[in-house]
Amino acid sequence: MIRETGLQKTIQIIASILLLAAAVAAVWANDASPDALIEGNHWKRLSVIAEQKLRANPGDANANYLMALAKFQYRDYDGAQPLAEKAVALDPRNADHHYVLGIVYGRQAERANIFRQPGLAGKFKKEEEQAVALDPKHINARVALIDFHLEAPGLVGGDKKMAYKLADEILQINAARGWLAKARIARKEKQLGELESFYRKAVAADPRNYSAQIALSSFFGSDGQKKYELTEKHAREALAIAPGRADAYAQLAALFSFQQRWKELDAILVQSEQNVPDNLSAYFHAGRVLVSNNLDAARAERHLRKYLTQPPEPNAPSLAAGHLWLGRAVEKQGRVDEAVRGYQEALRLDPKLEDAKKELRRLKK
Repeated sequence: MIRETGLQKTIQIIASILLLAAAVAAVWANDASPDALIEGNHWKRLSVIAEQKLRANPGDANANYLMALAKFQYRDYDGAQPLAEKAVALDPRNADHHYVLGIVYGRQAERANIFRQPGLAGKFKKEEEQAVALDPKHINARVALIDFHLEAPGLVGGDKKMAYKLADEILQINAARGWLAKARIARKEKQLGELESFYRKAVAADPRNYSAQIALSSFFGSDGQKKYELTEKHAREALAIAPGRADAYAQLAALFSFQQRWKELDAILVQSEQNVPDNLSAYFHAGRVLVSNNLDAARAERHLRKYLTQPPEPNAPSLAAGHLWLGRAVEKQGRVDEAVRGYQEALRLDPKLEDAKKELRRLKK
């Protein structure tokens, strides 16, 4: 919410903790593995499980790996590094451990000064190549290396030809993921004309691949396409594959908001909260689309306030973004002072949020 009392904030925090605990309990009841949580982007749940495993046994290599991966997702790279290094030291033959240590070094390299970057980039490359050597079918390590070879200068080992070679290797291991890797290269290299073909081939190779269906749905919903029937078709395909993942709900909520299909919007939001109670992204995207298209500001406000009732997943829109769009929603209803407080809260949570700065400058003129 834009403005809350201390009591309201305390109640929300307690409610969030209880909701997360219920979600984790549901995961245990369904015997979901950490691998399934990782695949489903359930990082809040994984963090709780990893912390418990680590407290029970600090010398558990898998627990250190899981906690390192969770911290990586939350952008705590310095916190992830010693955990990932310990996982590798405890079990050096595990490819996943080397993969995570590599991506931690990679993110640190992106944030480091020019003197530290070459050393960290070298460590990244070494760990990812070790992951592939230990597990020749390790796809995630190859994807990480693709990004490296596309972005890193030749001075530290970058080679665009190697990126294409790695995508071809992935294609031989898993065709759907191989086509997605080729699409990843096409996006980064601005070869946008090839995207539809690659996404279609990924879906054709494995219609049960959730990420492929979501990628094709998103492509058809983009400004350059606006093929909304296909957007819905592939989002529903993804939803049928994995009703416990959030992306398809968010995609459909955004579409139904844009098309003003209110009954279907309400239904998909309820379904989303029932099946993914700890990820309310669908509410955010519904609110954002409504505000962006000047549709129903009061409805947008309700959805955005709902989104702000719990901490988001690390790869979901931030609370700062939620307050920014909530500010816009209430401003459209004429509540300018409240909107200012919303933009200020967004900026407090994320001092680098340029859109919030622009909104405040505009209103203070």
